[in-house]
Amino acid sequence: MDWHRKHTKRWKNFGIVTDRLHSPNLIAFYLETHFKYSKDVSEGGWTPSPSLIFSMKRGNCSQHAAFATYCLRKAGYPAKTVLFAGFYIGDRGQTASEFKDKDGKLYVMDATLRGFHGINVITPKEDYVKILPEIRVLD
Repeated sequence: MDWHRKHTKRWKNFGIVTDRLHSPNLIAFYLETHFKYSKDVSEGGWTPSPSLIFSMKRGNCSQHAAFATYCLRKAGYPAKTVLFAGFYIGDRGQTASEFKDKDGKLYVMDATLRGFHGINVITPKEDYVKILPEIRVLD
């Protein structure tokens, strides 16, 4: 039995997983490998709790950002959820997590736009806002 299958049970526990996601790179990797994008997870615009998002393993940009912001704060990083401009007329915008890293710089974590116009899961905020300007802080 390989390590992954042997220890699968621990990776289903919200508390254990979020304790282990103690750096932005680990959080980004977890989002990339365990979460899927789904635009119709929540009707009416509500965002489920981080533990519910964790159990669903899917969500829209708001849900990915809520989970990432929760994990970043739990790991001791100043973080907030931010709404950025959308791509087209009628788009409600793109939600992502903004955090200050140990180097003092601001970054945006956005796993849902990975690869779009040079956006990485973790992108310096100064580069991210050149593509999608910030509209407002959500929390």
